[in-house]
Amino acid sequence: VVSTQSTGSSGINAEYGKQWYQRRVRGLPVSANHATDARMDVFCIGLWGKLQKSYIDVRIFHPGAPSYLPKAVKPLYREQEAQKKRAYAKRVIEIEKGSFS
Repeated sequence: VVSTQSTGSSGINAEYGKQWYQRRVRGLPVSANHATDARMDVFCIGLWGKLQKSYIDVRIFHPGAPSYLPKAVKPLYREQEAQKKRAYAKRVIEIEKGSFS
């Protein structure tokens, strides 16, 4: 599902569920998402800078879930952020020429 929204005078355009071009990308880490249907949750132009592309991955997790109880909350958030970066950051920055949040 792709939805497009323009915020009017702010100059920010956003698309939700935008899929990347289906192509094989070489040089990505093993931990990166290599699926041909890979996509980010939100794609914006103009969020951080004029005409700058930004890709946002939204991750929801429950730090109080039984599997997370033995761990402290702060390291859990760092772990989740590191997993997102391993999966997407290199492609967004080097291939798509955008910023990653």
